[in-house]
Amino acid sequence: MRSNAGKVSTAAVYEFPWLTTPGTLLFICGLIVMAVYRIAPATAAQAMTATVYRLRWAILTVASVLAFAYVMNLSGQTATIGTWVAGAGAAFAFLSPILLVLLLALCVLVYLQSTVLSGIRP
Repeated sequence: MRSNAGKVSTAAVYEFPWLTTPGTLLFICGLIVMAVYRIAPATAAQAMTATVYRLRWAILTVASVLAFAYVMNLSGQTATIGTWVAGAGAAFAFLSPILLVLLLALCVLVYLQSTVLSGIRP
């Protein structure tokens, strides 16, 4: 991939290995269990559809975080934050716990958002 200037782009290329992703492996395991326990395909499809429906907000949240990280990487924001943290020097020992608390707060907000929107009680 080359930029407009003809130089090799440093942008990360997103690859999605279909077979080795956990979702595909879980789906294959579900098909194996369906065959071993002789579950009707309609019943299995109904269960899988209900599961995806219940997880729709969690799926949206994970996809949004991945998209946000991809955009941050392409726009140089992650490099800027990394440079800023690396330039902190000895102050990094002070900044590290603060960044951890901010990250944990963000994780809690994402968790609460996904549970509230999906109707699951924490």
